[in-house]
Amino acid sequence: MAKSLLFVALLVTLAVAAQANSLPAPPPATTPVTSPAPAPAPHHHYHHDHDFSLKLILHNVAKRAVTFKLVKPLISRAVVVPPHKWSSIAPFTPKYPSIEVVVIVENKTYKTVTKNLKINLLQHFGHKELKGDKFLVLTAVESWSWKSKYLLVTIGEVVILSIKL
Repeated sequence: MAKSLLFVALLVTLAVAAQANSLPAPPPATTPVTSPAPAPAPHHHYHHDHDFSLKLILHNVAKRAVTFKLVKPLISRAVVVPPHKWSSIAPFTPKYPSIEVVVIVENKTYKTVTKNLKINLLQHFGHKELKGDKFLVLTAVESWSWKSKYLLVTIGEVVILSIKL
């Protein structure tokens, strides 16, 4: 009985597949479909100032080493910050009002976890403050909840990145 039900189900499946393959292809579209022109990108009123220099200061309060690497606007070498130490990424001049930093840390099973962190400089400094020499302090702190540990990257008291360890 079971073999006959299986055989009938197989025949029905093959019949449906054969019928789907035998249907004629839909006729080609007679009128070309035009898409609207893309909207121009919004113009941000950011003026690139060659006198603006930014230095990232890295403070690791966590119990494990954390690696920071600047990706945008330029690629820097990775900076490994040992536990309870300070370090920095050399001063650079960003062309755009945002930067991207890669944060790398080992989790509890010794696998590396990598996360990208985008920082909007206008949000932290303001439009008129992107002049002269500035620094930004990124702090890595371990935090734990009831079920797991996290590495939090903060600017001041604002958490900007959370990595589950």
